[in-house]
Amino acid sequence: MFHLGALGAGHTMKCLNNLITAVTLTATAEGLAIGTRAGLDPAVMTDVLNEATGGSWITRTHIHQRVISRSFDDPFKLELMLKDMGIAVDLARELGMPAPISEEGRRLWQQADAARGPGVSVSELVRWVETEAGTEIRSATSPR
Repeated sequence: MFHLGALGAGHTMKCLNNLITAVTLTATAEGLAIGTRAGLDPAVMTDVLNEATGGSWITRTHIHQRVISRSFDDPFKLELMLKDMGIAVDLARELGMPAPISEEGRRLWQQADAARGPGVSVSELVRWVETEAGTEIRSATSPR
């Protein structure tokens, strides 16, 4: 348990955590798509990331389990992640802080949300990246 401050601080932290997670998922999916297009195996890329500086909660708990497996079954909904991203970006605006990476991330997630439809998993962000890139993040170990 962490004490973050006054009433509402926990909610702020939750939204910031989800913003960071969303941007990380976006960058990871894009990197994996680029690597896959370049002939790298995304499963091996993920293993390398997990041992290198590019590793994250996303690479440790999401990519093999939901993308490489092609299950895309994270129970957290894309639209809820987008809502939290909006709260975090709005907070930055209220505080008079520029947040260009966060704003662009939110814009991309809005596009993914519109393309994938309501009620889908956050994992569908990766499928949206695949569609935009014209490259499926599929490994030799991925089910067909």
